[in-house]
Amino acid sequence: MDMKLKVKVRPSVFKWMRETSGYTAKEIASMLNVDTAYIKSIEDSREEYVEIPLKHLRLLARKYKRQLACFFLPRVPEGESLEDINRKYTIPIKVGQHYSHKVLLADRLCRYYRCLIKDYGYNETRPEPPRYTLQHEPEVVADKELHVLLGDYGMVRCSIEQYCINVLEGNIQLVLADERPYIIMVTATSSISKLEQLVEGYAHILLRHSSYCFFIDEYEAWCKDFMHYVMNKKKRLDKYVKRYGLAYLKALMNTDLRDDEIAIDVIDVKVDDVKTLRIALRT
Repeated sequence: MDMKLKVKVRPSVFKWMRETSGYTAKEIASMLNVDTAYIKSIEDSREEYVEIPLKHLRLLARKYKRQLACFFLPRVPEGESLEDINRKYTIPIKVGQHYSHKVLLADRLCRYYRCLIKDYGYNETRPEPPRYTLQHEPEVVADKELHVLLGDYGMVRCSIEQYCINVLEGNIQLVLADERPYIIMVTATSSISKLEQLVEGYAHILLRHSSYCFFIDEYEAWCKDFMHYVMNKKKRLDKYVKRYGLAYLKALMNTDLRDDEIAIDVIDVKVDDVKTLRIALRT
């Protein structure tokens, strides 16, 4: 029935749907088997509405992974334009270039989950993570945050999510570091690789820096230094975690407790052992 049926769509909404899905006009023209000039004529039209075959909109909705009804919005939603996305991620995008559709889909996924949480009346009570800047040395920050990052991937994820941070797995690396931070990691990787992604994503959030695919810039360099320092230190401490347990090792980091106070709580641990372990944590 929709082979000949045409419906009215606002040109600005049609263009917004394409741009915020990460496709070029040429790519869309190829999908629809039309000339690029046809797509441009729709997007550049000064008419209030343009008529577009419904079959084209159905196909594009599937490609964009959006509801068909989005094409019939009266205007571009506030805060959802491509310019808003550019301001969110501090990544240089040249004129004529676009974020990939995978990046934009991951960004929408994060915000979709936020809407679900809000709609179900979930009250966020988890604390915000600490905040640092590029002026802080990554090694110094890593030592301060090491208590969050000890253990295997599952332990580290649980520790990070004690803050108001949500961790998801998908097909792209992305960090959304605003008032409700998200870390998206590549699923099909080894446990070590996932742990490295998680630690690096946490570093981005500490800097309040959103990024995708961990784009190489001064922030990424800082976060990589943070991650490598943490991973190297974790390797040295693994034998202590296996012997004494993660909770005990975290207790060692509590500078308010004396060596003899910690030794009392663990069987067969002497005060001298506590001193040795604390030295290992500081080096």
